[in-house]
Amino acid sequence: MLQYYGLCKVIHLDFIDLNITQWTIKQVLTFLTEIGLKEYQEIFYKNKIKGKDLLTLKDSEMRDDLKMKLGDRKRLINYIRYL
Repeated sequence: MLQYYGLCKVIHLDFIDLNITQWTIKQVLTFLTEIGLKEYQEIFYKNKIKGKDLLTLKDSEMRDDLKMKLGDRKRLINYIRYL
């Protein structure tokens, strides 16, 4: 379960208990779908983003390289913070 801003969002993933640094590209893509960011799967796949890469993504990289919208970047950052 993830908690953020006092709200709970249950994530139903087999690998959610794994350390995020161990996530594969496929697991990252599944995670994106679960949190409502499926539209970015292709660009994350093309850039070979694994779990450990999620932890070091900068806002500018998400905006410029991954072409993510502001609200989507904020959503992803909030989820990553609570993993």
